[in-house]
Amino acid sequence: MVRIVSLLTFIIFLTVPSSATVILFSQNFESGTIPGQFYGGTLLNTSGVPPAAGDGNWALYNNSGGTPQGTASNPIGLQLSGLQPFQAANLQFTFIAVDSWDGVDLSFSPDLFSVQVNPDVLFQAAFRNWMGTHYTGDGTYPYGSTTPANSTITLLSSDNNYLVSSANDSFYDIHLDGFHADAAGNLNIYFYAGGAGWQGGNDESFAIDNLLITAPDIFTETPEPGTWLTLSAGLAALLAHRSRRS
Repeated sequence: MVRIVSLLTFIIFLTVPSSATVILFSQNFESGTIPGQFYGGTLLNTSGVPPAAGDGNWALYNNSGGTPQGTASNPIGLQLSGLQPFQAANLQFTFIAVDSWDGVDLSFSPDLFSVQVNPDVLFQAAFRNWMGTHYTGDGTYPYGSTTPANSTITLLSSDNNYLVSSANDSFYDIHLDGFHADAAGNLNIYFYAGGAGWQGGNDESFAIDNLLITAPDIFTETPEPGTWLTLSAGLAALLAHRSRRS
């Protein structure tokens, strides 16, 4: 009986679908150049930032918009092609809110950071550096106690001035999922800042870094022919064993 159970366990193990994570794109800008897939940003030297923020020596920076106040920034764009049609994907990156972001509850608010994938805005959240660090999902009123759908926001570092002007900067790890390439296998991602209080320039700006785009776990729904052969052979051996015992 023990041998039969062991054989069945082995056969089941062979037929369980395998899983894997596929890296579709990654970039940390540590080469000191901007890859051709990006547009709308310039390099920002972040070598003075503590390693805890995980940003390295360079990030992709944007200080546009805000003239007049409330004019959204131009986007930082990332254009990927050659993916599978409707390829599902996840995105993780470092977001840096540079200088006097006002969140949703100060005079020059709201200040919002958005991520758009193809035609859809996937993510939009408020961030505040001025007079205390607050962000969507940190549990402080009126920022709410939950993060937007399909996202997590993790504060890495705040309450210090490292970049551009005299106000504090905040560093976050943001993870987004639930999006996909279009029917032609194109994945266009846009990062931008805006809101009625957006001032841009050296007053408010942003940067992104450490981008990682992956395909979610891929599970093989139907065992391949070789697996079926293994299963058939295992069942035949099991039946022969039972016949001999009879």
